[in-house]
Amino acid sequence: MSNSAMPIRSSILRGVAEMVDAAGGDGDGYVRSQGCSPEQILAGDTFLSYRKVAEILDDCARRFSIPDLGLRLAERQEPTILDELSLAMIHSRSLAEAIQSVSRYLSIYSPSIALYEVDDPEGDPHVTAFRYAVSPGAGAAFTQSIDYGVGIVHRFLIHVNGGSPYGLRGVHLPHPPLASSWAYGEFFGAAVMFEMPHTVLRADTAGLSATVPGGNPMIRKLAIEHLEARFGDLRPPMSRLASAAIVDQLGAIDVDLAAVAVALDLHPRALQRLLAAEGTTLTRLLDEVRRERAVHLITETELPFAQVAIRLGMREQSSLTRAVRRWFQTTPSKLRSSPHP
Repeated sequence: MSNSAMPIRSSILRGVAEMVDAAGGDGDGYVRSQGCSPEQILAGDTFLSYRKVAEILDDCARRFSIPDLGLRLAERQEPTILDELSLAMIHSRSLAEAIQSVSRYLSIYSPSIALYEVDDPEGDPHVTAFRYAVSPGAGAAFTQSIDYGVGIVHRFLIHVNGGSPYGLRGVHLPHPPLASSWAYGEFFGAAVMFEMPHTVLRADTAGLSATVPGGNPMIRKLAIEHLEARFGDLRPPMSRLASAAIVDQLGAIDVDLAAVAVALDLHPRALQRLLAAEGTTLTRLLDEVRRERAVHLITETELPFAQVAIRLGMREQSSLTRAVRRWFQTTPSKLRSSPHP
């Protein structure tokens, strides 16, 4: 699959609007300007392009002068953000068991990210190290999303451990400090090394295997069974993957079956069969993506309709006019003056 088409659940953007508001901006307006809706983010049950989300976090940090945005978002996220995976972690018998759940099921949240055990890069035999990895090209160059992702893992481990430190020895990050080194030390409560080869959390092995308070084995069992029943193949529906690929390509004139299949590393006929098994087609998905994007561009921006048509991958403005009439039984001009179809 093309790395740029990798999706991530929309809940990763929870808290962005509030942080923009606190910085003196218009949070909901900013989120909408990036092609997202506050309702989608709150629900968290839709997929967005991982690269797009990573770009939003970096852009937001720069535009509103929030250099530690990734860490702040991780700090404010609720422990239940990962739904059944959160329950499996919270009710684990040990931190090691919680981390096993993350390693097994994190790709449900996004196939772009992973957490797995590695040799301690500093060679300490009493330390267990875990690498947080982002697929190359999916957003590995966007630093705020890295801070956010590894920050969430860190905060979840503290929560699983009853709110207490879990023996973190150190953190390796692959980029220079985005805020002060003090801010990183305060967040992680451990030494942070920058411009390292990989993103790594280093923790005491003994602490990870100790029993943690408050876990309920029955709730964990039910959460795991639910995860296996719904997501045993660890992949979101193909229709969502295809829609994420369409979003990445939208604006190109030829968003067709062949182009989306290439992005998903599939033969066109295989993609067609998989979508048919889910009761849809690429033509239908493209129309749905264009419809949603058209609403945003027409009602939330002042772009000329000819530019809107180009951004939707339409060859002529007349194509936009026909599509809007079919979708909403009105014209682009009237839709712009009545922004809630």
